[in-house]
Amino acid sequence: MAVLAINGRLITENAGPQWHLVGEVTRDRSQRNRLTLTRPADQLSGRIRAAGGQLLPAVQLTDTTGTSAKLLGVQVSGFTRLPNRGTTAAGASKGGNAGKGSSELDRIDFTFQQIEITHKSSKTNKSSDDWTSPP
Repeated sequence: MAVLAINGRLITENAGPQWHLVGEVTRDRSQRNRLTLTRPADQLSGRIRAAGGQLLPAVQLTDTTGTSAKLLGVQVSGFTRLPNRGTTAAGASKGGNAGKGSSELDRIDFTFQQIEITHKSSKTNKSSDDWTSPP
């Protein structure tokens, strides 16, 4: 577990029972139910890797700008260890402690059924997509 400060907000990272991870989130909109989180490797890395293929009810992700997304019906579909080449994912340490002393990054691929996004400007400004039902 790690405590980070992002935009003046304290966020506790955890990999179970209630998942909340912080890093750089990228999403390929052509693959609607997939996204990737890149974060500094740390003590949570082993738990995240071990969860590969398991169905997790929910995973909360927060990017380095403070935007947060709650994924529902989630699987860790891929886990890759990368060398840290000064990417912005290590910048999660701005105002916090993530990335300090870490020379490697974890790239975690998630698949999910539903996503709820909370934009950093407002906790009430939410949008959601449900991909469990046909269009």
